[in-house]
Amino acid sequence: MEECELCGRKMSTAYIISIENVKLRVCEKCSNDKKVLFIDNGKEKADSANKYIENNSDNDEIEQIIDDYGETIRRARESMGLSLKVLAELLNEKESFLARIEKQKTTPNSKLIEKLEKTLNIKLIENP
Repeated sequence: MEECELCGRKMSTAYIISIENVKLRVCEKCSNDKKVLFIDNGKEKADSANKYIENNSDNDEIEQIIDDYGETIRRARESMGLSLKVLAELLNEKESFLARIEKQKTTPNSKLIEKLEKTLNIKLIENP
């Protein structure tokens, strides 16, 4: 079962909302008073639905993140000798959020993917 990207609550239905041009998969409670872009009721596999990242460029392409992005991030971080806390500080992100990404419980947005790729010298987006 998927977890809300805002509060961490388990949810069977994900509400895709946008906050400051960042799309988040949230529970019904966290979606209240927000513009809901899409409701994913779990009919299609949540993992595959979660792997598509909207590129914030002008052409609004949809890119696909690699299947093992969490493991790739963790291996690169560890090979550089960085703790999760240090990486979080470098990226200006919460340590708990990066931990959830490494466990593939949540998918990073396109801006964070770019920061991870640059900082860890890895490739997270599949080439079409």
